[in-house]
Amino acid sequence: MGSFGATAGLAERVASRRCGLHGAESSQGQPASPKLAGNVLFRWTRRNLGIVGTEDGADWVIPYVDFVSLANEGRSIPVPLYNLVYHDAVLTPSGGLLDPVRCALNGGYPKIERELDVEMAQRLSELHARIGLLEMTGHEFLDESFRKERSTFSDGTTVTIDRDAGTFEIYPPLPMDR
Repeated sequence: MGSFGATAGLAERVASRRCGLHGAESSQGQPASPKLAGNVLFRWTRRNLGIVGTEDGADWVIPYVDFVSLANEGRSIPVPLYNLVYHDAVLTPSGGLLDPVRCALNGGYPKIERELDVEMAQRLSELHARIGLLEMTGHEFLDESFRKERSTFSDGTTVTIDRDAGTFEIYPPLPMDR
């Protein structure tokens, strides 16, 4: 089982050379687009390597990839718009174990890092087993400083986080939290 990450530019170059798109044109006589090249590359990768992932979570990659590594949020006030739209279509670590509060809020999977917090990885894995393939139906800020948030999933599960305290609460509680 392998994984492959590609940007549209890399997809265009590799697909044009390896997948027979060198000099390919669209039906309008224009050079093949990065999306067409990516489509061919992602299908080739799935067929030959198995799992397909990318760091470029554009909307057009959703039919072709299994997971997307989203960008770091930096100094912004993050709103999980990508997760609200695509949570039930593609897996995202959304912070992983480096930011377990963000990972829980966005229903991400626990991406294993060098420093492994086994208990946190188990908790996030249990949450992801419950909601990983469900639609995220809501997100809201709970305070004026945008540091407390809640996300809601289609089965009614809610995840409430406090960024300042570095904590999150899952309702209904996970079996391991009871």
